[in-house]
Amino acid sequence: MSANPRVLLVDLNNFASYPTLAIGYLVASLRGSGIDVDVLCPLSHDVPAKLREKIEGWGDQVRRRVFFSANPALEWSRRSVRSLHSWWSMRPNPRIMMEVGKALDKNPDVVLLSAYLNHYPSVVEIG
Repeated sequence: MSANPRVLLVDLNNFASYPTLAIGYLVASLRGSGIDVDVLCPLSHDVPAKLREKIEGWGDQVRRRVFFSANPALEWSRRSVRSLHSWWSMRPNPRIMMEVGKALDKNPDVVLLSAYLNHYPSVVEIG
């Protein structure tokens, strides 16, 4: 290991249109201790932030009616749609995975991940 350890911090959280303050504090603290830190953030690679709130349309109304319906005939379709939506929304972002691969080619000494539970597939792929 070199005199100054090299850290790669992968911030998978893109629920805001800017990096979080906690990541900034962590990076500043590590750098203040003489540790070289590279931060990989989805926002810096043109991955759009997740929408927290959106304007709802007729499709949202239909989805809500189907989702909350007590009709047993709709149970199979609800499970199928929920499964497909879960897979689609939780899949690893190919752009981020490519950038993580490039960053790992630099052989950091430590990799830190900042992620929520919905990033589990991405964390598995990075691991």
